[in-house]
Amino acid sequence: MALEGIVQWSFEESAFYRDGNCSIRPWWFNESDAGRKFQEGLGKRWDLLGKPAAIHIKFTGDVSWLGRHGHLGKYSREVLPISIDEISPASRCPRAKP
Repeated sequence: MALEGIVQWSFEESAFYRDGNCSIRPWWFNESDAGRKFQEGLGKRWDLLGKPAAIHIKFTGDVSWLGRHGHLGKYSREVLPISIDEISPASRCPRAKP
């Protein structure tokens, strides 16, 4: 599935905001299960951008069922990225309230 939005990371956070909409609850962005090739590709691109606090990303990925995902099950869905189309720096969204 083609997806686009903002990804941001911090301590115990790997949040994906669909369509860059910071007013909706984020999904868990699970690049750790995406495989080494994806992780290396994302890491290199992120480094080239200067390691911004958040990125705007267009990618192909799979979306999980509704449930409890991510750190302490705080996310209702999980997205597993497969391939990256584009990334660019973005502003961080405010942290979602549990």
